[in-house]
Amino acid sequence: MINFIYSQILFYLAIAIVLFIPGYFLLLAIFGKSKVLTALESFVISFGLSIIIVDILLILLDRFGVIFNASSILISIFVFIIICYTIFLIRKKSEENEQKNFILLDYSKKQASLIILIIVFSILIRAIFLFGTITPTGTDLGHHMFWTKKIIETGKIPTYEKTDIIEKDGAYSISEPAKIDDFIIGEHLIFASIGLISKNNVVSAFPSLVLFLINIMGILAIFILSERLFSFLPYGKNISITALFLLGSLFALSGSQGNFISGGVIGNLIGNLFIPLIFYFFLRAVQEKNALLFFLGIFGAFGLAYTHHLSTFLFVFSLASSIFLILIFSGKEIFLEIKKWLALIFSPLALSVIFLSLLFLFFVKIPGYVENQAVKTIIGEPTRATKAGLSLEQIFSVAGESRTAIGIAGVIIFLLFVRKRKYQSAIILGWFFSIFILSWKPTLFNIDIPSARIGNYLIYPLILSGAFALNWILFECLFDKKNNKYYINKNLSAIIFIILLLYVSTSGFFSEARSIQAKSPNSKFIETFAVSRYLAEHTEKSDVILKDHNYVSADSWMKVFLMRDYNYPFTRGFFFRYDAKNKEQCTLWMISEPKSSRSQKCFTETGINFVVVNPAYDSSQFNDSEHFWKIYSSNLIETYYKK
Repeated sequence: MINFIYSQILFYLAIAIVLFIPGYFLLLAIFGKSKVLTALESFVISFGLSIIIVDILLILLDRFGVIFNASSILISIFVFIIICYTIFLIRKKSEENEQKNFILLDYSKKQASLIILIIVFSILIRAIFLFGTITPTGTDLGHHMFWTKKIIETGKIPTYEKTDIIEKDGAYSISEPAKIDDFIIGEHLIFASIGLISKNNVVSAFPSLVLFLINIMGILAIFILSERLFSFLPYGKNISITALFLLGSLFALSGSQGNFISGGVIGNLIGNLFIPLIFYFFLRAVQEKNALLFFLGIFGAFGLAYTHHLSTFLFVFSLASSIFLILIFSGKEIFLEIKKWLALIFSPLALSVIFLSLLFLFFVKIPGYVENQAVKTIIGEPTRATKAGLSLEQIFSVAGESRTAIGIAGVIIFLLFVRKRKYQSAIILGWFFSIFILSWKPTLFNIDIPSARIGNYLIYPLILSGAFALNWILFECLFDKKNNKYYINKNLSAIIFIILLLYVSTSGFFSEARSIQAKSPNSKFIETFAVSRYLAEHTEKSDVILKDHNYVSADSWMKVFLMRDYNYPFTRGFFFRYDAKNKEQCTLWMISEPKSSRSQKCFTETGINFVVVNPAYDSSQFNDSEHFWKIYSSNLIETYYKK
């Protein structure tokens, strides 16, 4: 019991040290004790900045040959804190007589209570959902934790590569390790840091708990962005609260919310935290002509580039679209607008962070997807139907029917009535239209990315525009501000608003209900973990294992126990994947028809001598063969050894 309590204390200390303290001290160095940021803004921004800071620190440690362990990580964070605090003391002395400009967002007691209630409910509904899925079984999470564990075990940044089964001239063999582009180091350093400091095993609840925290912070990032976006409206705070309710409570599980936490979709969750934060920095920087906030915007974009390539690509596209619309909406003032942006870009702070970013890029570490020229893999005609674009019906399904409907209503209102607010309109419209077009008609831009993955990013701009639309209908469409009364009966106005809110709420909770599926018994993944330990202890590195992904639960976690190669054990993937051209067939044949001559040829040439399957689907073909011995058996999983 004492050991458990100690491990929990150590885990939460690691969370604070890695995910909050570095960012807090960076903000302290930049803004001092001024009230440029509210307490909530400082809290959320500290979290996002901490991820970037720790990633940079560990990349620097690796560049200089320092092995990652609890001591080296803690010392590097401590040195960073000392540097930031020294800068704070110097600036405090030189600026103690200066007047600080700030915008303080005050909420009424009722509004504050409602915000707290929504946040608590948002956390609660996710916690209830994750209670049955907190165990590490997600496929994507298994893939990510392989690299996290590799960092923990080796104490350095891994080379992202894998072996594969290849065919050449009718013969099958296992390839030499080849570089892969699906992973970026920023996705794993945070988890490795927490694991090294807290001594937690990656095969535990800790990765999901960290993702849970990232998701909550992403929701709060949308909240603080909406505060600044709609601060020009007298009911702007109501819009922020509505956005928090829509994203936090109504859509807590579906899309890029709870399902991404349990599935371990790390890059998307971090991207959905960084993108609104970067928009927040740039919006305030341009509106307030604040070089410090512009500096943080560039710093945030730099950190995103080392964390998730798809999020980076979509953010750059969205930002470019937003800037283009700002210039369009500026009209005759376009040159004044350009001058304002150039003044920020060529400020000493912006130039310094750009210069340091370039130095880091060229002399410390290039993101893997740039180094491996992975950009080429997303440019070109779509190679599969899933990359050719979503229909409007599919977009409604991916983003949510009511969320899309009310969000598009908000987009239309911005286009027709709010164009004079160029920054707000440009961000909402640029963010929405860029992702909408890329998910609907990617062929227009020659993009080869799964359209459904892009479509998931529509949720955040739709939430913002939808929250605006609901409140605009009540306070602008139905209310006569000149006479301080509603155009139609007040009660009828309230009924119209409630009907719209119920429509969104009903659809939202229905979407939640569909996300909650019957949980698999724990015995399923426990058996997978048990056979993984057995194989780790009773096989040599020269042995080659094949497993089935279709019917074996949590099979991606087998590699975390074996730690021999990212693609080890080899996998019989989903059956539809074998319809693709140039897709090797050995992994399909060796399980589906192990006695056939072609599968025997595959066994011989690849050296595969262990096969892991679900006995309910794939046992008879092995039991009937004299070439296989059953060495591990249960009701849920069996392992065969090829003689």
